[in-house]
Amino acid sequence: MKTYSIFPEPVSVFKYDENPKVLKNVRKIIESNDPSGQQDGRSWWMNDVLKKPEFKGLSDFILESANTFAKDVLSYKHQNFIILDSWINLCHKGGFQYRHNHSNCIISGTYYPKFVSGNTPIAFQKQFLLDTMPFPYFQIQKDYENLTEFSFPAWEVTPESGDLLLWNSHLPHGYNNEQLGDRISISFNMISAEFSSGIHKIKVVTE
Repeated sequence: MKTYSIFPEPVSVFKYDENPKVLKNVRKIIESNDPSGQQDGRSWWMNDVLKKPEFKGLSDFILESANTFAKDVLSYKHQNFIILDSWINLCHKGGFQYRHNHSNCIISGTYYPKFVSGNTPIAFQKQFLLDTMPFPYFQIQKDYENLTEFSFPAWEVTPESGDLLLWNSHLPHGYNNEQLGDRISISFNMISAEFSSGIHKIKVVTE
């Protein structure tokens, strides 16, 4: 038997060498009790962090990495991406993030200023599961001790501190039951500055 892996879904990892500086600046923000930070009991977060001047080096690295991802992995001709939004997330012990994806963007990602052994990894889920679960469907019990790359319903990626993960924005992701707490991430969404079919073009203008 020959089996083809058709339309695989990429998740790329890049390493940022200046993570200690990023973590130090993130700690300052978390400990400052900035009123723009938000809390829901299982995590603390703050929006638009990559616009802050102390994160310019990281922001530039994310843009460079995203353009590499767009060119070398996704084969896009135009590699001029824009960060639309970003947010710090400090996850406490027992915290979680429901499986979700992102609309109105092309590339999404997460940077990990602090991720140690014992923190809960990010899990990516097959898109069709997210689409069909709210509706009636047939289910056949799987042999979970003998799963293959074609039958896994979800795939976990365990990052390290200083890792940047990039993926297509439609890909569902999340994590369950953080085991240690103090799991720190910076997530963001991106869009291309230009869309082109070869004939018709759209350019995105930011304020």
